[in-house]
Amino acid sequence: MRKILLIVLTFISCAGKLTLAQQPDKNTDQDSHLLFSIYKDLFENDGGVASIISVPTYQCLTSITPSVEIVNYGSNILTNAVIGYFIDSDPPSFFTWEGSLQPGALDTIQFNTIQVSSGSHVLTVSIVTANGLLDINNGNNNGLVDFYIVGNSIAAPVYEPFSNFELPEGDFVENFDGGATWSLLPRSDQIMAEDYMLQMHFYYSNAGNVDEFYLKNIDLSGIADATLSFDLAYTYYKNSVVEYADELKVLASSDCGNIWNVIYDKMKDELATVPPDDVEFVPLFSSQWRTDYIDLANYAGSSDVMFRFEAISGHGNNLYLDNLNVSALTAINESNTLLKSLTVFPNPSNASVTIMFSSPTSDEPSVILSDLAGRIVYRGNLSSLDETIVNTSNIPEGVYLVNVFDKSTFLGCEKFQVIH
Repeated sequence: MRKILLIVLTFISCAGKLTLAQQPDKNTDQDSHLLFSIYKDLFENDGGVASIISVPTYQCLTSITPSVEIVNYGSNILTNAVIGYFIDSDPPSFFTWEGSLQPGALDTIQFNTIQVSSGSHVLTVSIVTANGLLDINNGNNNGLVDFYIVGNSIAAPVYEPFSNFELPEGDFVENFDGGATWSLLPRSDQIMAEDYMLQMHFYYSNAGNVDEFYLKNIDLSGIADATLSFDLAYTYYKNSVVEYADELKVLASSDCGNIWNVIYDKMKDELATVPPDDVEFVPLFSSQWRTDYIDLANYAGSSDVMFRFEAISGHGNNLYLDNLNVSALTAINESNTLLKSLTVFPNPSNASVTIMFSSPTSDEPSVILSDLAGRIVYRGNLSSLDETIVNTSNIPEGVYLVNVFDKSTFLGCEKFQVIH
């Protein structure tokens, strides 16, 4: 029997090539008849998983009610089947299907509702028996689907500086083509003691590919004048003959992804922070970064807001994100106990602005001056004991933000105006 089983497994793995089975055998005709019988059952009674449906790529609810399409691959009418299903490495559950399925026909089965924790999961479905016989044609028995449970929202402010190789809890990536995508890697410039940055590897991504990075579900109901900000570094590809540029969109949804609205869309020169180049881009200096801001006034009061960073490849060059921040800057300035005192004067300023900052708990305070469009005009360290003077004589007239950080913690901001 062991020899016959080996022959059958060889047949299955060779997808129909009966090379071993056709070789002369020294055993009796009984072995040949047994092999023929197994071969015959394999094709007469053969169920399979055609597709898994009713499992969204992501959802906020912490339960799923999956359905599966089964197909009769055999030549006999399929009258019953046992189907196993499980999530991740949990013990399997079993469903007994009964019906009358003609060869090649499909039927849809709905399983019981399954409670699932937030995070990334895999649902596996497998045909165990067909017409009361073990379904040994493993080539069509199994199906699986990846999905993500977003879970309950967390209250803003939310700040993500990316501190290791793992995405923060609640964030996830959709990589539809399985190629180059969003990934974390160490940051070289160490602007504010941040160790990692999120890279979109456009340099090795085929043109037209779309890769999505999802920020966790956020509750904005407790803050006013919410803003989404993030540090960005990017350039596109250009040589003497061709140029290839990429695009970054940010979309928001207040109904767990049923409807998405574009709130940010930049590409090529508008997206770039450094001139184009024909070598793979990695930011090495703080001057190669800027901070972009997105007004979230349309989502004020929403208790479940999702954000999706959509990278659209033009096979250009790499893009990097860091220090994602969803907050109300003025609210944090008033309420954050770490920000004991921040004074900006004169306001308006002409040739220079003085920043006075006092916080006994702040070890490494730093400051970023940016305009309302997110373009950085100054970045440096702050003294928690003395005043810091910034030259504004070469800064265009307008309204600017003084953003204060302590290591990876956003402390608050003040507005000031430059008038020459």
